Amino acid sequence: MNISRSTRQLACGLLLAMLLMPQAALACRCADQGLQTYYKLADSVFFAQVTEASRTGYPRAGIGVAVQQVGKTFKGKPASLTKLFTGGDSASCGLKVEAGTHWLFFVQHDPDHPGIGHVHSCNGSRRYNPNARAGIQGFSDTSAEQVIPALNLLRDGRTPPQSRNLILERPAGGTPNQYSVIGLLEMPKLLEPARYSDRERAGFTPIPVYAAPLTGAALLEELDDRNDLPTAEFSYERPGAVVHQTRNGWYRISLREDAGQPTGWIESRHANTYWPIEKLLPERNSYLTEYWDQTLWAQPGGGLPVRAAKLPASDKGKYPARIVDSRSIADSLWWKVEIFDRSPCSSTAAPKVVYRGWVPAFDRSGRNTAWFWSRGC
Repeated sequence: MNISRSTRQLACGLLLAMLLMPQAALACRCADQGLQTYYKLADSVFFAQVTEASRTGYPRAGIGVAVQQVGKTFKGKPASLTKLFTGGDSASCGLKVEAGTHWLFFVQHDPDHPGIGHVHSCNGSRRYNPNARAGIQGFSDTSAEQVIPALNLLRDGRTPPQSRNLILERPAGGTPNQYSVIGLLEMPKLLEPARYSDRERAGFTPIPVYAAPLTGAALLEELDDRNDLPTAEFSYERPGAVVHQTRNGWYRISLREDAGQPTGWIESRHANTYWPIEKLLPERNSYLTEYWDQTLWAQPGGGLPVRAAKLPASDKGKYPARIVDSRSIADSLWWKVEIFDRSPCSSTAAPKVVYRGWVPAFDRSGRNTAWFWSRGC
């Protein structure tokens, strides 16, 4: 092979420059791009165990890697690959692959060498421990335990939200404030006088409402008529006072608009059973309200949130659902829900469940995201 003098001079100059270059400049440097970008740039994405790693000169000097796929394919056709290739050292962005190790590979197929796929430290490939519960770490936009759910969404053509940001923001939503409805309170002698005889009701005295949960606090009014309070039904034609807060044997309840202030406190001795929403909603004829953000979580405040893209037609923002369970995380209450394709009252046939997951019981403004039809169908 004849090599021109100018070519030899250029090669010698490049070699000399590399020899004189500081060692740090030879290191592989690349900015983190996040899981979604790595996925987009890859031709194949899959889990695999390394069965062999050895020096090779094909397609160029580096490490040839033989692998056995483990589990599902998230993208591409890994079966078309006969071998993976990575750089021979960290300066060339090579992965530190060893036989027996497990990897999540993001692979670029070599267009000039069929069957060869390239992996390196800048394309998102990560080593992981299949026996650990820590998940797959190292992605700036996705926490370790959420990598697999995110890949499942990407494989299905859906874009996962920035899960780290959502989890950091979660405490701002799902926390009740002073106007959230946290339960209903039975006050039958006041609200259901027809249930009592004149004699039974003869001993009824007006119920004092205070500005604070103290008997010495300012008296706001005295309740002696069922029309004195706004109510909601806890059962069929059974009205209850709307409760916003409880404290040491006191209930803060809604008052009439003309009462001077929206809420006031009454002592528990003036009421009967208190129904917190954790007991009111589960297994009732329930619905998600217009204040639900149409996002479902895999766990209460954790996992990867998924937006419910195809919801059944709602009746004024009421999506038919079943509240299966509830759970409190710190100060936040969460509902485990099953969302139906139609109202259970619309047909004799049982509705189908189209979504399952967890939703916060309150939105960021403290408004209830779920309620129930007290009178059934």
